[in-house]
Amino acid sequence: MNAGAVASSGEILLFLHADCWLERAGLEEVRTTLRNEPEVVGGGFRQILDHPGWVYRWLEWGNAVRVHWPGWIYGDQGIFVRRSVFDELGGFPGLPLMEDLYFSKRLKQAGRLALLGPHLHVSTRRWEQTGPIRQTLRNWRFILAARLGTPLEELARRYRDVR
Repeated sequence: MNAGAVASSGEILLFLHADCWLERAGLEEVRTTLRNEPEVVGGGFRQILDHPGWVYRWLEWGNAVRVHWPGWIYGDQGIFVRRSVFDELGGFPGLPLMEDLYFSKRLKQAGRLALLGPHLHVSTRRWEQTGPIRQTLRNWRFILAARLGTPLEELARRYRDVR
């Protein structure tokens, strides 16, 4: 992600996971928000999880609350940021796991975050493979383990890559 930022030339950076797609209206909303609200340093999107089940609506709601309350944006919510702020923060930390979370925590300290949309569609493949509740609890367990001091390298080895 840092290499992509270095190679780009825009004043706004947008980072998306490969299993997400952003509606065109999302790009315009980012531009408008950053142009009209100078206190906003960056943000993410409300998700549209591509599955009709009620548990996925609950996940969409919970993920939006996570941005509003502690200010944590995960990569599957898309992360947009002013280039100047990205550069001031030194970009994404060189971590083997959860670099999006650690970056968003620093971004929250730099100024106000915006939650836009919903415009970001997210594949539910990983949730469907593991089960939505089980996958969510697993994600929380990784965050708690990291907070309690488990090395991220060890957690990265445990995190099964589903591609």
